Amino acid sequence: MSNPFEQFQNDIIRIVSKANNTTSRNVKANVIKDSINVYDLEIDIVEGDTIERDLPNGRIEKYQVVRSDFKQKLLVIPAHYTLTVRKILS
Repeated sequence: MSNPFEQFQNDIIRIVSKANNTTSRNVKANVIKDSINVYDLEIDIVEGDTIERDLPNGRIEKYQVVRSDFKQKLLVIPAHYTLTVRKILS
C-alpha cells in the first residue's frame, strides 16, 4: 500500500550518523521549523545525528537531532520517525 503522506515529503535530506559517520542520502522527508518527519524505516536515526538539506542558493542547511521518536502506524498514518531538531549555525 502506498504512503498517503508521501505528498508531504517535499524535502530531500542526508542523515549523517554520529555513531559510525555513515551518510544516508536522498532521503525523502518533511522539514518543518524544529521538526522533521521521515517515513523511511530502514534508516536508524538517533539523537546526535546530523541532518543536511541542500538549499536552492547552494547553501547547506544543517540540523542536529535532539530527539528521535518512532511512531507506530495509526489508522491511515504510516509508521515514521518524528525528529526534534535544532539548527546548526555554519
